[in-house]
This record gives sequence, C-alpha cells and structure tokens, in this order.
Amino acid sequence: INGFSGICSECGHNHHEAKIDKAVWRPTRNLFHCQGCNRLAHSDINAAQNLKQWGEALVREQVDVSPYLPGAKPKRSTRKGAGKKAA
Repeated sequence: INGFSGICSECGHNHHEAKIDKAVWRPTRNLFHCQGCNRLAHSDINAAQNLKQWGEALVREQVDVSPYLPGAKPKRSTRKGAGKKAA
C-alpha cells in the first residue's frame, strides 16, 4: 500500500495528488506538515491513522481483501476452455 504518508489523516488533503514537493509536507523524516489544514503530526502516526481509517472502511463495506494479502494466489478463470490454446 503506497501513499498513506502523503494524506492528512485529519482533513484528507492528498499531497501526492496536489503534486506538492515532498520537502514541503515532510520537512524532516519524522514530521508531517499538512498544507491543507496546517496540522503538524509525527509522520508515522499520520500514516498509521490513515491505514486504520482505510481498514475500518473495508470492514464497513465488507470488502474481500484476501486477494491482496501476502501469499495470496491469483484466482484461476472458471470459464470453460480458459487457459487452453486455440487450435
């Protein structure tokens, strides 16, 4: 999962989409500075709060996340003749 570090867990401002230079919203390794609401937070805490909110939304919407888990095998097609070469 990529991109949670650039989203403000308070106001939702997405610094990646806004194409704001990372040096502005991550002035140090541990500091997150939202350009949307001016919030200051520890960068790891901000990312963890985003992951928590994302996980809660998946549970609420009952999304099957098993295909995305480590070690998950791709589903095989159940169509007749799938995987057979054409003659």
